[in-house]
Amino acid sequence: MMANFGIKIFETLFQKDEQYLRLFSFKQSNKDELENHSMKVVEALDHTILKIHDISSLKPFLHELGKNHRDLGIEKYHYNHLF
Repeated sequence: MMANFGIKIFETLFQKDEQYLRLFSFKQSNKDELENHSMKVVEALDHTILKIHDISSLKPFLHELGKNHRDLGIEKYHYNHLF
């Protein structure tokens, strides 16, 4: 069920703007990689929600997550279609 939620996030993102397909090595064609990445996204969301009242432990997690995405060329405006 969680993987389905994550996949829905990416399907919605790719439908809103196909440019986002270029940001992912797995695209939509490699279902296993899409499912794996989708699970990571949902797990990160879950972790964030669970730790929202413990900013001191959440902040390093989010900082590392942001750094990893920045290193992959993801920029702030790429998140516009997520919400």
